[in-house]
Amino acid sequence: AIADTSLLAQNTSASEQTQKSLASLDVPFCEGNSVVLLPSGKEKFIDLFSAISQATHYVHLEYFNFRNDSIGWSLFTLLREKAQQGVEVRILCDDFGNRSNDHPLKKSHLDSLRSMGLDICIFDPLKFPYINHFYHRDHMKIVVIDGKLVYTGGMNVADYYIHGKPNIGPWHDMHMRLEGPVVAEYEKIFAKMWKSETGIALDEEKYLPDSRSVNESYQSIKLDSTDDAGRKLLAVVHRR
Repeated sequence: AIADTSLLAQNTSASEQTQKSLASLDVPFCEGNSVVLLPSGKEKFIDLFSAISQATHYVHLEYFNFRNDSIGWSLFTLLREKAQQGVEVRILCDDFGNRSNDHPLKKSHLDSLRSMGLDICIFDPLKFPYINHFYHRDHMKIVVIDGKLVYTGGMNVADYYIHGKPNIGPWHDMHMRLEGPVVAEYEKIFAKMWKSETGIALDEEKYLPDSRSVNESYQSIKLDSTDDAGRKLLAVVHRR
């Protein structure tokens, strides 16, 4: 979750109280960030795919579920291409999230993805006694690219964020892309979850954020056009 205290600028006391409350919970604050809102599935996936296509070092993805549909396989195909180029691709997917969606990835799909060079870990696989696992789930939706960008928000990976569902209609949700020191906080979250599930610690030095500006190295992605671009104060609240 993201708390953008710049939105409270017109009410200083409320802003200060919010910061104090979060600080008392040891929530980390980061200054000097940019935020781009991606309010539709089309905007999210166009921006995300463009950024991933330009990755040179690594792509870390953590989602509640990846739906076995056109957008899911478009993403996996792109990730396979990046893996073939030498980009490290790690994927965390929640087992219950996968099993409970209407187009789950089956074992044969996961085996195929692994054969493509994608390092996939299933979070907390369901096993008897099942009650011990139902409430221990990973609902996070995070993509960290080269330590420079992070995508987060409410959308998993599914084509209904673009096309809607017949029995529901258009699907409304919010996603965002973040740039700046806050990216390191998300990489820490991913690394912690990766270690807890695989037992493998990611070398922190190897995945330190890249200090270069996104504007200098990425093309065809939306930019933060607000007056405080590059100066936003963000707090990262880590909850599964």
